[in-house]
Amino acid sequence: NSQWTHEGNNAIAFGRGDRGFIALNNSDEAISVTLATQLPDGEYVNVYAATQSDDGTWDGPAVTVADGQFSAELEP
Repeated sequence: NSQWTHEGNNAIAFGRGDRGFIALNNSDEAISVTLATQLPDGEYVNVYAATQSDDGTWDGPAVTVADGQFSAELEP
């Protein structure tokens, strides 16, 4: 099962059920979005913008999924 959405011509989002989600912004300005997802409720770190420590934990910006949705600011 997959999910696909777009915000105009410069932002896309794609989910793979409960396995992962990616949202990309190719515009010149930040875009605020609220997206549906099949990820379980919880906090998810943006691993693209995060750093991983020696113990395997990630430190970086995060989003919270609640009731099948999350809100995020997609930077350019």
